[in-house]
Amino acid sequence: MKKNATLLILVLLCLSVKAQTITKLTVPPISGTVCPAWPTYYEVSVPSNLTNCQIVWSVTNGTKTDDPNNQRKVTVVWNDTPGATGTITATFTNCSNENNNGIAANKSELILSVKNQT
Repeated sequence: MKKNATLLILVLLCLSVKAQTITKLTVPPISGTVCPAWPTYYEVSVPSNLTNCQIVWSVTNGTKTDDPNNQRKVTVVWNDTPGATGTITATFTNCSNENNNGIAANKSELILSVKNQT
């Protein structure tokens, strides 16, 4: 039993070394959502095996602005598309270890619609 627990811990540790996560730095009004027309800030974690890579950000249903001082961060203004899902992706490219090229992390968000008051 102890041998199995040690093996499980080792496997989880190995997986976490390659895992990268996109974190939303802006607190939304409702968890898991974003509001269109207001900037939402994101950052991707960089595991130790991906430190010599470039990060290329892409967005669906929004417009991104890369942070010129930190490629780990990006700002997104989501389109006002009621009920749509916006997705942000960070892809690691030009890595010193070519086996790591193309590794990506993504995060999907429900876009809340902004309704004009008349």
